[in-house]
Amino acid sequence: MFKKPQFYLYALGGWVLLTNFGHTFLGIPSLLNQAADPSSDKFEAFGAMIAQTKVGYFEYNIFDLFFLGMLGITLFLGFSALVSFWVALKGNKEMLAQFSLLSLVFWGFAFLASLLFYPVDNMVVIALGAFLFSILAFWRARKET
Repeated sequence: MFKKPQFYLYALGGWVLLTNFGHTFLGIPSLLNQAADPSSDKFEAFGAMIAQTKVGYFEYNIFDLFFLGMLGITLFLGFSALVSFWVALKGNKEMLAQFSLLSLVFWGFAFLASLLFYPVDNMVVIALGAFLFSILAFWRARKET
């Protein structure tokens, strides 16, 4: 079991899905609560974002754009988990090796970018965990081919 790259791709998908649930069902509601709570340290910043005049065809302000970005992260993490599960389930040895390499490179860059440019703890942890599972999947995939 531990010698198969599929195991680590399932683990990668599970990790990304778990962090997606945390981001979606804990992180987003927490930020919305902070936007509504005057005792929050982010209340004034969110208030300024909300107070901005809504513009554009869809009538949006910076607060709306911020939460659209949060939704984008949710959708990306969900898609990433689905693709990892799909490749683990359907992929042949060559596909597993190629996807593991792609995943390793992507999550490695994501980890470095999160660490260097915007070191928010949750994004660093998400990317680091995915990077580590990708390393293991790549290592096992190369051993099989």
